[in-house]
Amino acid sequence: MMLQNIEYLIDGNGDISIGRVGPIRCAATAADEHEQLAALVRRPDESLAHLLERLDAAIGKALEDGVIFRHKGASAFPAYRSQRVFGVMEPAGFRHIGAS
Repeated sequence: MMLQNIEYLIDGNGDISIGRVGPIRCAATAADEHEQLAALVRRPDESLAHLLERLDAAIGKALEDGVIFRHKGASAFPAYRSQRVFGVMEPAGFRHIGAS
């Protein structure tokens, strides 16, 4: 499994976190030194490997296109203000929800 975007983030000044976030049983988050890049909720029956692949893809989208991903209904995640576009990762794919 190649997780190039996670590796790039960690090699710089970023971090990822996987685990419980408030009432969310399992989430994966990623942030650089300035802001949160992604916040995903692990789907029922989703493997950890697949969650990491989704996180890697969301990080790539944030770094390349300035799109920050927050999982639909993930209101427990802290909101970071930025000039980036926000989107929601849904089972069918990406849905644009506006800019901050």
